[in-house]
Amino acid sequence: MDKGNTQTWNAIVVGSGMGGMTSAAALSKMGHKVLLLEQYKTLGGLTHSFSREGFSWDVGIHYLGCVAPDDRERGMIDWLTHTPMEFEPMGAVYDNLHLKDAAPITLSRPFEAQERDLKDHFPNETDAIEAWIAALREGRDTMYTIASTRAMPDFVGQMIEWWNHKAIDKWCKRTMQEVAESITQNPDLVAAFTAQWGIMAGAPTRQVLACMLWFTALFCTAAHGIRWGAARRLQTI
Repeated sequence: MDKGNTQTWNAIVVGSGMGGMTSAAALSKMGHKVLLLEQYKTLGGLTHSFSREGFSWDVGIHYLGCVAPDDRERGMIDWLTHTPMEFEPMGAVYDNLHLKDAAPITLSRPFEAQERDLKDHFPNETDAIEAWIAALREGRDTMYTIASTRAMPDFVGQMIEWWNHKAIDKWCKRTMQEVAESITQNPDLVAAFTAQWGIMAGAPTRQVLACMLWFTALFCTAAHGIRWGAARRLQTI
């Protein structure tokens, strides 16, 4: 190697996925000279998009939470990018469920709207539906509590987890199927409760409810999609 072409770097980041790309961008923003390495032909990891026969798909990011104009996380994204990313809020109806030959069930946001959606299709299951929505809310709050402990000293996080161990056992150590069947014995309603299991890539009998809670909280609060697809993140960062 010609020593005259040797370059020095303050940091070398291996892998250009979402974590690597964000780390490299943040270091660069702070004035460091950064080398970002990637073995694949395209940077971006799960921010890739691909097209076939005129249709485009995102392989990773589909929607994000906490990116409304005044959200703290949105400010962090804007700081990282040289051209601000644009986001589109998800509509009031974020999904449609098709169960057997019945009419599609719309899933709306926020939680109150989703509760009404389910009651419209299962009018005799009012108590079970209210219990399910309550479970989603309580489980979501438990997940947020657990997540916050990861930024705390170990002994503080352990104390908080001990204090909340009953809620953790109830919502974070049981599968989606277990929780749904503890609320209702109606198989169609259980199917409706657990219908979005594909997002987590784990069947309801294997996937703990906690994984679903992240997405449900996202859907029912303020989820946004990236305008022009996930690849736009790579283009703007």
